Formats: sequence, structure tokens, C-alpha cells
Amino acid sequence: MKNLFKLSSILLVGLFLFQISCSDDPEVEQVPDPSGSWQLTSATLVSPNPLIVANLAAANLPDAPIPAGAATVPIITALVGGALAAVGCTNPANYGGFFLDLTAEKTLVFNCPAESVSDESGTWSILKDTDGKYTIFNLSVNLEGISVPVQITVNDFALSADGKTFTGTASGYPMKNDLAFDLSAAGNAQFITTDMVFTKMP
Repeated sequence: MKNLFKLSSILLVGLFLFQISCSDDPEVEQVPDPSGSWQLTSATLVSPNPLIVANLAAANLPDAPIPAGAATVPIITALVGGALAAVGCTNPANYGGFFLDLTAEKTLVFNCPAESVSDESGTWSILKDTDGKYTIFNLSVNLEGISVPVQITVNDFALSADGKTFTGTASGYPMKNDLAFDLSAAGNAQFITTDMVFTKMP
């Protein structure tokens, strides 16, 4: 009977220690999965302040310097959305239907349904920040007339709990100095930082 009691005590102590050791194990953070089809919902200029783009009237926008901040979100959203859409659409009238696909194979696909365009235009990846959190969304984008892929880094990347939106601050985002010329024209590229919100398509 004493041996049975000792054995039971040893088993209880062992079970207790096992539970303690398991509870001390660090949680393994899951890599966010933003694969799917996305449309730009809004963009807020962070820098430069102000942003100067010539010939904004060509895009039916007020032809004036654009200050950073929330007051000019519609203008910045139109500019950033147009810059994205121009990769896939030839006709500006079709920019509104543009969307991008983030495939499970980590490729970036630009889609312009009105023009039956679906082109693989780069790659994407989710990286860890200095704290070991998956908050860096890296895009490597192929743009016409530019020989090397443009690197766009989205810091503070966050995918919503329901998976329907993602947000982040994009730095190194390419923008024209003058809308009258191609981005690839000599001296016509500048790079901006903007807070962005994307919404998943149904």
C-alpha cells in the first residue's frame, strides 16, 4: 500500500511539473497570411510635407502642393490608387476596377478587369521586425521602363482579426514628379511615405 501511495505521489508531482514546464513555453507567433484579392481603400500622406506633383489637373485634382495628414486623404488616395492601377490599366477610366492579388506562392498580380489584364508584377513577403514580430510587409514591384524592381516596405503591417483589411505605413512608394510624363522618364520619380488601408474583395 505504501508503494502504491509513493507511486501515486510521484505521478502527481511529475504531472504538476510537466504542466508548469508546458505553461512556460513561449507562444509561437503565426505568420500573417494576407493572400487574396485586395483594393486600396484609403491613403494618408506622411511625407514629404507638402507633396508637390506637377500637372495634377490632368487627373482632375487641384493643382497645388498637397499637405501631409488627414485633410487630403481623398487626393492622396486618388494619386496612390492611380499609381497602382496604372501598372495594370492603360485607360484611366478603368482605374476604379483595379485590384491586386497576393498569391499563396508569394507573387504579386495586378488586375485590370475592364481591359482583361492580369499580370504577375512582382513578389511579396512578411518579415519580422527588431522585436521579432511579423509587422513588415515587403513588396518587390516590377514597373514598366524601370530596369530593377522597386522595393516598397510597409512597416507596422497589421491584418485585421477578420482578415478583411490590412493596414501599414508604406515607405519608398514611387510617385511621379509630373503627371504629364511616365514614371520612368529621367528625373520624374520621387518616393513618398503614406499610411495605407486595403480591403479584401468578396
